[in-house]
Amino acid sequence: MQGARPLRARTCPLLHTTSTVPELPVPEHKLPPFPELHLQPFPEVDLPSKPELPEVELPPKPEIPGVPEFHFPEPEAKP
Repeated sequence: MQGARPLRARTCPLLHTTSTVPELPVPEHKLPPFPELHLQPFPEVDLPSKPELPEVELPPKPEIPGVPEFHFPEPEAKP
């Protein structure tokens, strides 16, 4: 590449005008109110009592072997 010219910023005549843009009014947004909800009350229910659960003896937890310590090997001396 021979003698690359430095980049020059280009100007757009439309963006560099002296006229100002009037602010447009933004209408206020109002949401309609939520409709009234008329829910029926929950019916009364007679639930049976919870059954007694028997005591269960759990098996002993298995022993998980630990992760052996890892040491990087010493670099060999170069003669």
